Amino acid sequence: MFIKELRDHTINISSSLITSNIRQSILTKLYQDVEGATFNNSYILLVLTINNISEGRITNNGDIAFIINYTALSLQLQENTVIETRVLELNQMGLFSRIGPISIFISNHQIPINVKENLMNSSLIRLRVKGVRYNNGLSVVGSLNEEYLGVVL
Repeated sequence: MFIKELRDHTINISSSLITSNIRQSILTKLYQDVEGATFNNSYILLVLTINNISEGRITNNGDIAFIINYTALSLQLQENTVIETRVLELNQMGLFSRIGPISIFISNHQIPINVKENLMNSSLIRLRVKGVRYNNGLSVVGSLNEEYLGVVL
């Protein structure tokens, strides 16, 4: 779920952005690049600490590249994880819920009839993550079709 992890990120700063406060320019660019972005299997919520900033390396196009080692708070959803969340939307195809910035879809085929009767918008539900795909964002599919899953009373 929520974890602290060490990460490295390379940023390129244009030479026109170099001022006497270069550290602030580097940090601003890092925050813009990584906070709210998906990398591999993580959604980076925020940068907690900066551990190291490498010496700048001049690239072929005149930019300066810095490798930054930082600690981030990230959200990782893995298959078979059980989570509690609220229903955002019910429609003919199923329902949508959200955990943090990640939207979760549950098909009608994964919702038992007895659970479907009790579902409403903003109902608190317990679901199992069935699939996670990392593309331009996180796509998550869940299920309520097991014991102890469904509407939380």
